[in-house]
Amino acid sequence: LEMQSLVLRGGSALEVELFGAEDFDQLRVTGLVTFDGLVELQVDLGHATFGSSLEFPFLLNDGTDAIAISAGQGFVVVGNVLEQDEVFFVGNQPVRISYTGGDGNDITLTVPEPAVGATLFVGIAGLIVGRRRPIWDR
Repeated sequence: LEMQSLVLRGGSALEVELFGAEDFDQLRVTGLVTFDGLVELQVDLGHATFGSSLEFPFLLNDGTDAIAISAGQGFVVVGNVLEQDEVFFVGNQPVRISYTGGDGNDITLTVPEPAVGATLFVGIAGLIVGRRRPIWDR
């Protein structure tokens, strides 16, 4: 969807669908993007599985107007105001938001590679479970 300007009204909601690398919602704005309060961000991942880190530029600004956020203006997820580079969860999937993504003034959501966290968890669990007593303690 392309528009000249966008005002995101406080108390409203914006749903974004991220179903895959080539299948996601995107707004293109050639003028100002303004937050007029806190806007509930609803992210739908459908049944997508993400095998590698993917960045979704869901709000593309034209490159001349910065997107400003503050404590009372920006996106919120379940009562939590999302600041720059904050990670939130959609189900069990972590998602990171950037208000300065793309060319510096786009809003992007990044779904990090799940294997990184899973590998770290499995590695730590293996160290704890696999730790054996020395031979002289048996």
